[in-house]
Amino acid sequence: MVAACPFPFPRGTPIRAARLSEALAALGHEVDVVTYGAGVGALDPAVRIHRIRQSERIDVSAPGPSFGKLLVLDPRLVFRLRRLRQERAFDLVHAHHYEGLLVARTATKDLPIVYDAHTVLETELPAYAPWIPGSLKRRVGRTIDERLPRWSNAVIAVSDVLRDHLVSRGAVDPERIEVVGNGVEIGTRPRRQPAVDEGPDGGTITYAGNLAPYQGIEYLLEAFSRVVDRRPASRLRILTDSKFDRFESLARELGIRDRIDVRAVPPSELHAALGGAHVAVNPRPRCDGVPQKNLNYMAACVPLVAFAGSLHPCRDGVSGLAVPSVSGEALGSAILHLLDRPAERAAFAEAARTEVERDFTWAQQAARVTTVYERMLSRRRGPSTS
Repeated sequence: MVAACPFPFPRGTPIRAARLSEALAALGHEVDVVTYGAGVGALDPAVRIHRIRQSERIDVSAPGPSFGKLLVLDPRLVFRLRRLRQERAFDLVHAHHYEGLLVARTATKDLPIVYDAHTVLETELPAYAPWIPGSLKRRVGRTIDERLPRWSNAVIAVSDVLRDHLVSRGAVDPERIEVVGNGVEIGTRPRRQPAVDEGPDGGTITYAGNLAPYQGIEYLLEAFSRVVDRRPASRLRILTDSKFDRFESLARELGIRDRIDVRAVPPSELHAALGGAHVAVNPRPRCDGVPQKNLNYMAACVPLVAFAGSLHPCRDGVSGLAVPSVSGEALGSAILHLLDRPAERAAFAEAARTEVERDFTWAQQAARVTTVYERMLSRRRGPSTS
């Protein structure tokens, strides 16, 4: 497995790579992971981790591409993977995200590669490097989306939306791509904690995730200012390892900074930290993959509000509430809608928890990945002869 990211780490791509590695090892697969030199937290010792030398000058904790990653760290991954192949025999390479695919194809020409597609760069890349024109970033992203998946022998997409996009772009043939979503640590069903600010003037709104540009934090703050106008005792809890610095001025301008609590929470304590929230929010305008935060909210029995392009895998009106128009005002109205309706919140929370228990454990996803492996290897071997 190739994971061009800190590993493990409490963010989407590293979480998926780590949890799938552990779940695949639990199914009896021998799993080796080639990854960056940095990581936070422990992993099942059944998963063998092979790290490259980390450069102190390159920040790998920030999401998204950087010249340091592409020009320094990823070439080191190529050499590490080549060296590992001399030490061990492998059946296939499972490459996460485009950087992982680029590393895998550069390092090996004969091993089959499964490409794990997490996102569409045409829509995500414009959120980075603001000094580069957005139209250029979209063109670059579109080119990568269309061409790089062809370097693999099979593709796993994390969502139906992503699969349909790659197929419609001609990046992959329909028979070579399967959907395997994210999973979540289920644990025991959490007990709802009594909220101290229940009532017409209060409400606890929670966001858990990084504060990268694509996350739409500006919409979250604008939405919360609308909530405070109606419910002045409300609080916004932001659970993140990211720095809040670049949002300080906006929060103060909106007059809500004293109503916001920002703190880091270890992954093992996240579900407990989510307890007691009346509403969880995903302010990202669009996500073609599966937002890990949504699954965390669902597992913690917290009702979710999100823009329609980022609600999945929640179902609108069943386990979450979709906001059709992308604006802070619309998002705030949806949050207020749920704050005013405790029974609806409780129904959404119960439905969400039931859905993750039924469909989104990592063991289930690892079993689906195994089916992809077997099908790809069978095609490469060709029809059996007697």
